[in-house]
Amino acid sequence: MKLSLVLAKVNSLRLHPEWVDGPPLGGPGGPIFSKAVYEYALSGLLRDISPQLKNKSFGEKLKGVAKRMAEGSAKGLVAGWEPGDDICPPWPWPWPGPRPSWELIAPDPVPWLENLRGAMRDVVLAQAVREIASLTFDKEFSAEIKGIGEAIVRDAQAKIFDDYCGTPVKPRVPKPKKAAKARK
Repeated sequence: MKLSLVLAKVNSLRLHPEWVDGPPLGGPGGPIFSKAVYEYALSGLLRDISPQLKNKSFGEKLKGVAKRMAEGSAKGLVAGWEPGDDICPPWPWPWPGPRPSWELIAPDPVPWLENLRGAMRDVVLAQAVREIASLTFDKEFSAEIKGIGEAIVRDAQAKIFDDYCGTPVKPRVPKPKKAAKARK
């Protein structure tokens, strides 16, 4: 998955679940989605981030947390179908669906993100992981996700410093001028 798409998904999940049925300042709303659906979406995003990390052990830890989050939210999804669930009012048919976002249609505004490699890419992913930790409703998952994100940054910090300081910097050498030839 493209890095810019991961960041766009994290950004779109900043919307608080209760605001979907009408923002705090009023305006048109949409269908409510429960905390279980929200947590399930967060766990899916963590699952998508985990294989992109350079350090595979952090990726496995993140995937394990995502799996446990999905299992916990799945119980809430089943409970959500009981009478009095949070799908109120029922969705209209045909479903008008979300309106297309210009962010998804327009060209990628940050193409440089896709060129990040190694430790710098891990730092950007760790920022997304930290954002997800702040979005989850479960304190234990939040603390665990935040800890993994901090460990990713700590690991990447040393690699970035070594790459930066270990790479020799050579000054630019001007090209020698060609000798002028006399015309005949």
